[in-house]
Amino acid sequence: PPEILYSLFFPERSQFAYEQISKRQPDRLNTDLLPAAYLDYLLLWDRQVESRFHVLFSWLRGVPRGLLMLALVMIPLLWTGLLTLCQRPARRAVPTYLLAVSTTGFSAMGLEVVLLLAFQTALGYLYQWIGLVVATFMLGLAAGAYWVTGRLDRWPDKRPTLMAVHGALMGFAIVVPAVLPVLSSVALAPLGPVIPLTFIVLMVVAGFFTGAQLPLAAAQCLATGVEPTRAAGLVDRADHFGGFVGALLCGAVLLPVIGIPATCLTLAALNLVVVGLLWAGGRAAALA
Repeated sequence: PPEILYSLFFPERSQFAYEQISKRQPDRLNTDLLPAAYLDYLLLWDRQVESRFHVLFSWLRGVPRGLLMLALVMIPLLWTGLLTLCQRPARRAVPTYLLAVSTTGFSAMGLEVVLLLAFQTALGYLYQWIGLVVATFMLGLAAGAYWVTGRLDRWPDKRPTLMAVHGALMGFAIVVPAVLPVLSSVALAPLGPVIPLTFIVLMVVAGFFTGAQLPLAAAQCLATGVEPTRAAGLVDRADHFGGFVGALLCGAVLLPVIGIPATCLTLAALNLVVVGLLWAGGRAAALA
């Protein structure tokens, strides 16, 4: 019965806890768009088990958001520039194409984590749908790769199409945080299955853009003279590495530190950088 709660939460204890909480104004409130409590829970867990990550978690809790977002954009850009200088002139565009693949993998996994978290927030449960939701992402990935592969011969220079795919992925990353509050709205609760189906559609779209980019990047690597087997290996490695980093950073760092809107904005900025690099590479090739 409800009366048992009085034996667990004495009025004096509840009043004391309320007074202590009222004295402190939290620097970050935990919301649907900013799951800050996730990082706080990691700090609590760290103190309980006395792990070696306390310094890292404490630093992440106080790191300026702008600095973190800037670092995530600049580090891959500088690394790509260094790799470009180490390549032979004929293959100096390859690091840019691999950066494009890694950025797509990073963005895809980041958006997938965002959508899964938002799904849980909007519906209150995920385990019944998680298999279908993840499967639809893979379906979109296969559909995107199939659609582009059948049209590769129509594009002698795949760079503009590659730029268009990254532009679309950038726009998708900007639209997602604007759509999520609507899907979590109480007003949509009577619509029932429309909400999970909308999340499934978003997953398919994210997967489609991811799959569409892979054949384009592989074809561009082949055009620079890279052997087919090596090109396939490079593209596959770049995609998986980007996905690994995206899932790790977005799930464990970006979402609890800067929130969903800023995370999606960071993903959009990364894709914008890739579009700029591809455009600059095309201009340089045309002038050569």
